[in-house]
Amino acid sequence: MFSVNVIYNKKGYPKLVCDGYFYRPHNAYRNQPKVLWYCSGRSKFQCPATLRTYNRELTRWRLFTCLQELASRCCSMTGTRST
Repeated sequence: MFSVNVIYNKKGYPKLVCDGYFYRPHNAYRNQPKVLWYCSGRSKFQCPATLRTYNRELTRWRLFTCLQELASRCCSMTGTRST
């Protein structure tokens, strides 16, 4: 299955790490048991990858970030755009 962890930045904002890819929470659901997570490259690269968790358990996912052609454009894996 997937390796899923939640990490926090210096300001306490959560990020979900799933198999090396980073996701940010949808702000409306951030403090709820059910959270919708977007790829961190969503706004810059229009990455369609999403995850849904319920009580920190992964329940649904669209992992289009794993596709090679999108992963080459998306910065969500390393935090920087790959060349």
